Amino acid sequence: MILGQLAKRCSRIAYNGAAVKVRLAGAQLSLNVLTIRNFHDSDKQSLSLAQELKQDSVSGPIKDQAETTVSDQVAEYSKYMMNTYTRPPMLVDHGKGCYVYDTKGNKYLDMTAGIAVLALGHGHEGVSKVLYEQSKKLNHVSNLFFTKEVCELAKDVIEKTMSSYKEGNAGIYEDRHASFPKIFFTNSGTEAT
Repeated sequence: MILGQLAKRCSRIAYNGAAVKVRLAGAQLSLNVLTIRNFHDSDKQSLSLAQELKQDSVSGPIKDQAETTVSDQVAEYSKYMMNTYTRPPMLVDHGKGCYVYDTKGNKYLDMTAGIAVLALGHGHEGVSKVLYEQSKKLNHVSNLFFTKEVCELAKDVIEKTMSSYKEGNAGIYEDRHASFPKIFFTNSGTEAT
C-alpha cells in the first residue's frame, strides 16, 4: 500500500535519474526513479513533493549519467530521433522485473512500462519462454485470420466471465440477455473505440 502510494506520487514528478531514499516499515530503500512525465510549477503539490524529496531523501551521488561517452552517443542518436519527448541523457540497456538498467549499470524503478505491453515486467522467464516457443511457429498473424490459440483464448475468456457474471447476478440475469457475447482482439486503442 505504502509503495503503491509512493509510486503514484513519484509518477507525478519528474525526477529523471534522481536517487530517492524511501523508508518502508523501518527499512531504508534507495531507488533511482525513471519517469517521463513532466510536472508544472502550477502543480503546487507535485512541486512541494519534488522539493521535499530533493532536500530530504536524496541518498548521495549516483553514477554520473552524463559522462562523455554516453553524452556523445545520445547526441549522435538524437540526430536521427524526433525530439518528441525530453529524454534524460542515458541509454537504457536491459530490464528485469520492474527495473531497467542503463549502460553504466545504474538501476531504475521503471514507472513507464505500463504504457504499452510491459505490465508483466522485463525479462520474465515464463513470458520469454512462451514468446520464444510461439516465435518458432508464428511471430504475428493479423486479427483478420483465425488461429487456434486466439480462438481458445476468446472461448476461455467468454466462458469464465459469463459464468462469473451469472453467479454474481442471480435473479438479475435473464435468458433474454443470454445472447452469446463475442470478443474482438485489437492491436490498439484506436480499434477498440
